[in-house]
Amino acid sequence: MTLPALIRRLEVVEPADRTAVQEAETRAQIAQAALERLDELEHDLDLPDGHLEQLRRRYQHSIDHHQARRGGDHDRLDQTLARVRRELLEAERDELFRLRDEYGISPEVFRRVLHDLDVEETRLGQ
Repeated sequence: MTLPALIRRLEVVEPADRTAVQEAETRAQIAQAALERLDELEHDLDLPDGHLEQLRRRYQHSIDHHQARRGGDHDRLDQTLARVRRELLEAERDELFRLRDEYGISPEVFRRVLHDLDVEETRLGQ
């Protein structure tokens, strides 16, 4: 057996990989805590079911995503998803400008939506 094969079999990871695994585990655990808290609060909240389910899906997606990252090197997949998300944000931004130019959405609505798109784009850069 070669040394790289032995390292993979023993699941020995480099320090940078170990940090990425620890981050993924941490993010999955905190999302799980939020999901559990949402379950506790469900009866006290006055929200339509659709909103509660949306929150549940968001946190469950985060858990699933970070648990998958613990299993190995997903850099290429992450890069592809980030590229696709950037392209989708560009389409959203183009549509926002079109709506402003053609339908005259208010400057306040335009600024708020543009800000949200900018924040999402910034998050992708991290």
